Amino acid sequence: MNKSKKEFPADRVSFAIEELGPIRDSIVNFKPFLLFSGESNTGKSYTAMAVYYLLFMLSNEKIISELARKLFDIKKIEKDLKSKKEAEEVELKVPGGLFNDLEKLYSDNIDRFMSYMLGYDDFSCKVKLKLKIPPFTNTSKIYISHKKEKNGYYSSTIRIIIFNRDWTDVSHTKELDMDYHLKDWLRGLYLRFVFDEGFLKNFFLPPARGAFSGFTVSMSKNFSGIGMYNEFIEGIDSVRYSNFDIYVDLKEQKKFINPLFDKLLNGKIKVEKDNLSYRIAGSDDEVPLTAGSSSVKELFPLYLLLNRVAIERLSLCIEEPEAHLHPELQRSTALLLSYIVNQGGFIQVTTHSDFFVNQVNNLL
Repeated sequence: MNKSKKEFPADRVSFAIEELGPIRDSIVNFKPFLLFSGESNTGKSYTAMAVYYLLFMLSNEKIISELARKLFDIKKIEKDLKSKKEAEEVELKVPGGLFNDLEKLYSDNIDRFMSYMLGYDDFSCKVKLKLKIPPFTNTSKIYISHKKEKNGYYSSTIRIIIFNRDWTDVSHTKELDMDYHLKDWLRGLYLRFVFDEGFLKNFFLPPARGAFSGFTVSMSKNFSGIGMYNEFIEGIDSVRYSNFDIYVDLKEQKKFINPLFDKLLNGKIKVEKDNLSYRIAGSDDEVPLTAGSSSVKELFPLYLLLNRVAIERLSLCIEEPEAHLHPELQRSTALLLSYIVNQGGFIQVTTHSDFFVNQVNNLL
């Protein structure tokens, strides 16, 4: 089962680094699989985080709402809709600064994001996002309509025609709320044109994550001022508990990944709402996950994600996936991450392991 896509355009998304930790005057082009390898203190983690920030922006409601309000006169749109008959469309122009504003917002705020992730208020960097997307033509149009359904909810339909591509998004709210609808639609538009995706769920797996595998958001807020660990725990909680939606049947996905995890874990992890446990292969005894080996705790987040999130909707920034693993298991982890990319997911990974890098080269 291989859903790998055609080659991602080399220069569609790039990050121009003027200053980022030890890195100067460099360009990083986005690819579905980005591997950062080298000695310590060479800027691997900083670069991975800089790439992750773009994906973070496109999943952050506050950021997308800010962009939507800048690009569209939302009050006027609501007023125009109210003046129309039910389901009659209002036509909008495609904003000229659609992608320029995304670039500027990234470049203006990357240093703040890095400070948040690192827990270092004085961190300074200069990185510019560059998007190479053809300008929209005069024939590009956006159409919005609104109507009341029998159940009392309102449905808003946003239809867009760009580059002869025509798609429709429908969302439902209790009242006319174009801020909500435009934010949702704008995120989908960015994902389609920047990444060729209609939906992505992104996660950050930081170094030394094993120590946090049994924690929840409510516990972490008492001690962690380091954003990368907050992002990690919030992401894992969103999958572990019922507030995360599972969109597709994962039977085929699990057929491949679970035998690999049986080997990696030398046993099985059980995930219940308020309990995480581990059973070593050949034993009937379960122990709390926190009593498992370092390798089991390090691998738990990856196990959870790949058993509950469709790979083709997944973007994963993972630091040091080889941590606490025997070289043979490092190779198996490389196989697992390569499988994610071949199925349409995105991976940004940092590593110190030559075993991991050699296995990736072999798979290429």
